[in-house]
Amino acid sequence: MPLAIDMLQTPQHDIGAAVLSHPLFRGLAGELQSRVIEGATIREIDSQHLVFHQDKQASELFLVLDGAVDVEIPALVGAPALIQTLGPGSALGWSWMFAPHRWHFDARAAVPTTLLCVDARALRDYCDAHPAQGYELVKRVAAMMMERLDAARQRVIRLYDNPPR
Repeated sequence: MPLAIDMLQTPQHDIGAAVLSHPLFRGLAGELQSRVIEGATIREIDSQHLVFHQDKQASELFLVLDGAVDVEIPALVGAPALIQTLGPGSALGWSWMFAPHRWHFDARAAVPTTLLCVDARALRDYCDAHPAQGYELVKRVAAMMMERLDAARQRVIRLYDNPPR
């Protein structure tokens, strides 16, 4: 399924307010927040469209403003395995931060969804130039990674406890 690429700046979403209030960026240096705000865009994704696809280039971080996104493991046969559904206020994607910058999961809009898209290269460049702030952001992204990996672990446990028949 093609990636949805319809980008809209909609008045009901204030990019600055979304960045400043999000736990991933709240309390970080104003310069970092400003860099995120100036390079961010709003993207509207139709239901069932891929936000990103496993093993493709990870060039953005996404904040879910409205709607819901399913994080999935693609299956060789049949439907993908749902790992987690992320709603408004969630951050989506950590692969952008770590080489080789390729997605580890698929992400698909469960319903029509509005995302705030943040340029990954700008974030990495800022982190390289400002190690203290970069370290703080890495700690926050690592916490997100732990949440995602725990959700994957829980999903595998549920599959083993209740195998498909």
